[in-house]
Amino acid sequence: MNCISKSGFYQIDASTLFSIQQTEFGAELLSGRDSILRFYAGDWIFREIDNILIRLSGDSSGESQIHIHKYELLLQEISGHGASVGFILKALNLIHSGAYAIQVCCKNAKGLVIASLEIPQLNFSHDIDYWTNCWLAHGMVI
Repeated sequence: MNCISKSGFYQIDASTLFSIQQTEFGAELLSGRDSILRFYAGDWIFREIDNILIRLSGDSSGESQIHIHKYELLLQEISGHGASVGFILKALNLIHSGAYAIQVCCKNAKGLVIASLEIPQLNFSHDIDYWTNCWLAHGMVI
């Protein structure tokens, strides 16, 4: 699969579907914005999941790890694509434009890995108008 640069639904393999969204589906992915990442897992993963460890690596930003607890997860038992687990990637984790690789490791309450997936590279563009109006207005220096 090529580098993904627009929000929408994507198939990783025969059994794994995920979506990424910032504003509306089909919009270009932009750096410096919160993104909702959601993967459509089997019902058993949905019931067992307790936390997620995310490894995020970008061209310009290096590698970071994000730990998301169950109370922060966006769990949806029924949707058009089955049970899903989502989370918000905060804008501060995506401040640089370029390609990002994302690995997701799902764990149960005992700390055992119950599922893992590697999301195809996501490419975020730079939107100077957004940065000027939202970040610089609040004292952030690029």
